[in-house]
Amino acid sequence: MRYIVECDGDTLLARYLGMYRITVHEKETYMVVMNSIRPVGIPTHRLYDLKGSKVDRKASDKERAKDLPCLKDIDFEEAQERLYLGGDTETFKETLKRDVQFLEKHNLMDYSLLVAIHDCNEQVALCERVCVFVRHAAFLYPHSSSPCPAVCCSATTRNMQTPGEIDRDVDVYHVGPHAKDLKADPKRLYFIGIIDVLTVYSTRKRAAHAAKTAKHGARAEISTVKPDQYAKRLLEFVSSMLA
Repeated sequence: MRYIVECDGDTLLARYLGMYRITVHEKETYMVVMNSIRPVGIPTHRLYDLKGSKVDRKASDKERAKDLPCLKDIDFEEAQERLYLGGDTETFKETLKRDVQFLEKHNLMDYSLLVAIHDCNEQVALCERVCVFVRHAAFLYPHSSSPCPAVCCSATTRNMQTPGEIDRDVDVYHVGPHAKDLKADPKRLYFIGIIDVLTVYSTRKRAAHAAKTAKHGARAEISTVKPDQYAKRLLEFVSSMLA
């Protein structure tokens, strides 16, 4: 909480809302409730859970059979997917770097960058409604004096009062239809956040790292690595996937 306050809420870290203990027949179960990255009212057409790793980072056939499968790093590369953030690319990279450095400082790893993509071409009317709202919400842009930068706009949707249902505390990266400096005009909405940040690089994780290294080799891009390696690898992977 102190970190989020210090960076004035400018973070991709998912918000944890509370931890609860439920006791049933003297058996205790703990539940952590967190803010969803995916918005209510805006359908997700593709969903990626990215770690920057290549070993076992491909969605299974069972997962792909779902209406909205959670795809992984290899799926992202095979689909030749790219994130078109336009003029907001550097701001996004700086925010991500600061966040993973914070997690590295606290010996945390195994987290994911969750990317939910909404293709405006499949629901033009909805995107027009969302874009109109975002364009008029000048207070949502802490890094820009303009309510809607020409190429791309980022916003944290806290305190949003909208006629539709859009989650609060969700980072929105939107590439508009007039993004002239992009390689393409993808017309997409991106909802991006860092999730699953509570895994400490413990003795058990060190043992898992040793076992996977023995199995796949020292150069294999396994997911279980030291926090500094994990942070560096994720940043490199994200840099490579930005258009």
